[in-house]
Amino acid sequence: MAAQYTNAYSVNLNLVQFLRAIVVIDAKSKPASMVKTVSRKLYRTGVHKKAISKLDNSAQLILNQQAKMLKLTPNTLTAEASVFLNIVRLIACELVLVSHFFTRYQPKTLDSIFFGGMLGGIGVFLFFSISGFLISYSLLQKLQNNKYSFRNYFVDRFSRIYSGLLPALLFTAVIAGAIALTNNVYFTYLSETESTPSAQNFAATLGMIVNFPTGLFNLTVNAALDAPVTLPTFAPFGFNAVLWSLAVEWWIYMFFGWLVIGGLAFLGKREKPRRYKGLFLAFAAILSFVLVALAWDYSAFIVVWFLGVASMCVVSNTKVRSKLTGHRASKIVAVLLWASLAAVIYEGYVIYTLTHESFNMLFGVLIATSVFLCILLLSGNVNWLSRNMLKKRVAKYSGSMAAFSYTLFLIHYPLLLFLNGFNFQVDRFLLFIPIVLLINEIAFCLAALGEKNHKKLAAKLKSVLHISPV
Repeated sequence: MAAQYTNAYSVNLNLVQFLRAIVVIDAKSKPASMVKTVSRKLYRTGVHKKAISKLDNSAQLILNQQAKMLKLTPNTLTAEASVFLNIVRLIACELVLVSHFFTRYQPKTLDSIFFGGMLGGIGVFLFFSISGFLISYSLLQKLQNNKYSFRNYFVDRFSRIYSGLLPALLFTAVIAGAIALTNNVYFTYLSETESTPSAQNFAATLGMIVNFPTGLFNLTVNAALDAPVTLPTFAPFGFNAVLWSLAVEWWIYMFFGWLVIGGLAFLGKREKPRRYKGLFLAFAAILSFVLVALAWDYSAFIVVWFLGVASMCVVSNTKVRSKLTGHRASKIVAVLLWASLAAVIYEGYVIYTLTHESFNMLFGVLIATSVFLCILLLSGNVNWLSRNMLKKRVAKYSGSMAAFSYTLFLIHYPLLLFLNGFNFQVDRFLLFIPIVLLINEIAFCLAALGEKNHKKLAAKLKSVLHISPV
C-alpha cells in the first residue's frame, strides 16, 4: 500500500490530491504517516511549496465532503498531535516527580524547595491543560453517536480514574504501614505534617472531597441557618498530598459532561425522560455551585482546564485547519510558540527567584497557550516538528511511557517519603537517577494491575448496569 502512494506522486497532482484524501479517511491505514510520506516525496521532486499548500487545502475539502457523505466526523487530532500529547503527559508527570524529589527528599536549602515548586507548577498545569483538551476531544467524538449518554460518560470517567486510584490507595496504605513498622518516630512526624492514614481520609479520598474549599459552603450554610456552622476539611489518605488535584479534575469532569451532554438533551438534541428539564437544571445548579466553591482555591487550574477545551474547539475547526496548511500560517504559529515559551521561561524565573507562587494564574495560562500553539503547529503543514513526532521510536516509547503516567503520579509522593525515612548518608543528587528509575519501574508494574485495565472495567460496569456500550 505504501508503494502505491509513493509512486503516485510522480503521476500528477490531481491524482495525489485524491489519494491523499482517501488515505486520510481510511481508518485501516496509517493516515498521518501516509500523508507525510506523500508530502516529503513531493518536496524531493521539486514541486513548488504553494502547489503543495493548494493540494492540502483541496484534500481537506474532499475529506470533509466524504465525511459528511459517510456520516463521519473528520479526525481532528493528527498522529503527530497524539504523539505530542503523550510526550507532554509523560513530561508533566516526571516534572511533578522531580519537583517532589527536590522538595521532599532530603531538602537542604530553600533554593532547592523553590526550584522544585516551580517545576511542580509546570507539571500540574500541563496535566490540566492536556486533560481539558483530551476529555473534550473524546466527548466530541463520542457524541457523534446519539446513544452516548451521561451514564456512558460517567462510567468512562469513573473507570479511568478509579482503575488507577483504588490500587494506588491500597499501595499507599502498604507504604504507610511499612513506615510505621520501620520508623515510628518518622511515622508520627508525617502524621502531623502530611495527613493521617485513617479510614475517614480513605473514604474522603475515594469520595473526591479531599482538601475541598469549604469557605463558600460555610458562608451559604451560615446564611441559611443563621448560625455558625463549619464544615470539616479532609486531607488525602496516607501521606499522599498530591491527590487534591484528582478531586478538582473529577468535579470538572462531572460539571463539563453534565453541561454538554445534559445540555444537548435539554435543547432537544437527545432523547430525554419526562420532567427532564427540572432534573437537568437542578444538577447543573449543584455542580455549578461545587465548581464555584472549588474556584475559591483552585481557580487557576479550572481556567487552564477550560483553556484546553477552547484549544480543542479551535483545532477541530475545519476552516482553521485548512488555513494552517499554508507555510506562512505555520511560520506565524511557530513565532507565536517561541514567544509563548519565552514568556513561560521568564515567568518561571520570576516564580523561582521572587514570588515563589508556582500555581499563579498567569503561569498556567502561558503554559496552556504554549501547549495549544504546539498542537496547532502539528495540525498544519509538514515541518521538522511533525517529522520527528512520526518517528517510530518516538511514537512507540512516548506511548508506552505515557501509559503508566497516571499511576506514577498517584504513587510517587508516598514512595519518596518512604525512601526519605531511611536517611541514606549519600548525597541526594547521586541517588536522583536511581530513585527516579525505581519509582518509574514500580509505577509501570502497578499500572498493569490498575489503569491499563480501565477499558475492561468500563465494559464490565456497562454490562452490569445495562448501559449500551457505544
